[in-house]
Amino acid sequence: MDFQWTDHTPVIFTYWHPFEPNNFRNTQEDCVSIWGAEGRWDDSPCNLTLPSICKKLGTKNDGKPQHQDCKQAFANSLVFGRSGDSFWIGLYDKASPGSFHWLSGDEVSFTNWNRDQPVTVHGGCVSMATGSETGLWEVRECASSKAKFICRQNQDTSLSPEPPAPQPTPSLSGSCPSGWKSDSNLRYCYKVFHSSQLEQKLSWLQAHLYCRKHGANLLSISGPDEEHFVLQVLHEAFGESEDHEQHWFWIGLNRRNPMDNGSWKWSDGLALTYQNFGRYYYNIRQCAAADLGTMTWLAMHCDSELDWICKIPRGSVEQEPEVSEGTSSPEWITFQEADYKFFDHRTTWDQAQRICSWFDSSLASVHSAEEEAFLANTLRKMPKVEGDNWWLGLHTYENDGRFRWSDHSVLNYVSLGPWEATPTQP
Repeated sequence: MDFQWTDHTPVIFTYWHPFEPNNFRNTQEDCVSIWGAEGRWDDSPCNLTLPSICKKLGTKNDGKPQHQDCKQAFANSLVFGRSGDSFWIGLYDKASPGSFHWLSGDEVSFTNWNRDQPVTVHGGCVSMATGSETGLWEVRECASSKAKFICRQNQDTSLSPEPPAPQPTPSLSGSCPSGWKSDSNLRYCYKVFHSSQLEQKLSWLQAHLYCRKHGANLLSISGPDEEHFVLQVLHEAFGESEDHEQHWFWIGLNRRNPMDNGSWKWSDGLALTYQNFGRYYYNIRQCAAADLGTMTWLAMHCDSELDWICKIPRGSVEQEPEVSEGTSSPEWITFQEADYKFFDHRTTWDQAQRICSWFDSSLASVHSAEEEAFLANTLRKMPKVEGDNWWLGLHTYENDGRFRWSDHSVLNYVSLGPWEATPTQP
């Protein structure tokens, strides 16, 4: 199943329902429809009668305020769940108390004042509230009040250099690095890494970084031909007669980025136009693995430790990982040979662990009273932490009652409150 847009733009984003696309009951489902409250996609017969959505190039924005209530709703979504914080917006009355102006010079055609606002304050600036009053505006003294802030830029404005040009399509005549395998009809080379070679299995992120350090990526699959060849490589390594049940390998498919709203994506940027999920599909699991016996896919917890498969373009040179001393980012705090970064916005435990993974790190583990004291002293110096709780990496796996650190270090130190049970190690 190779889907294309009718306007010939490249397929760089997909938002399929679980188990889609699937050609249900072997019917020819070559067109795509939006179905359900989440707006996810379903492959459907092209002769099915449905409403449709048209799209054309828009006219140039004349800069006049439009749909301000929608903009306010979007701003609300950015600060939702951050109770106790306030955020500066660009409205102020410095020139004339009670007469408000936007810093951008735009006309004030929409307001969203809180109850009993605006108040008259000498040198007044406007902030946006959170909590039960999320999004409502309040006047505060510009010089003495402190708040976080939200920035806005026009869509045609760039704060970063132009993105690099797309990588050229690998040549079919290119060679593979030593130890990597390919087929004459494929433009990539493949290599299986398993614990009998390396004496360890890895989490999804560790496997992803391992491939990247070698100039490759975790396996992405563009269609049945590529999948069939990878299955041959696996069978060559392990034999078809072996009992393959429960032998899984990490592939690059994941939905770890919360900004993608739960949509599966390949880690190398390949568009998801083909899928082969098996029968069981877990909404709470964010990374995908392939079965050695059938190459069907299964959603798994990203911190599960598995073997993995890397993929590299033909003609590439396998890189040797660099060994360097490295330096710590100024935003990180060093203590006893480890670096720590503190995030003061509220998230779930899974979201916090995912954010740490973006920085090639994990939620903090604690292994001594000295390390615990360091964390406590650092938190005391941070603003607005009184009564707050901060996530650590200690957790149970599928609520089995056995605790472990998310970085897989040994649970050798415990410091719980008087009413908390002592965690059991795996």
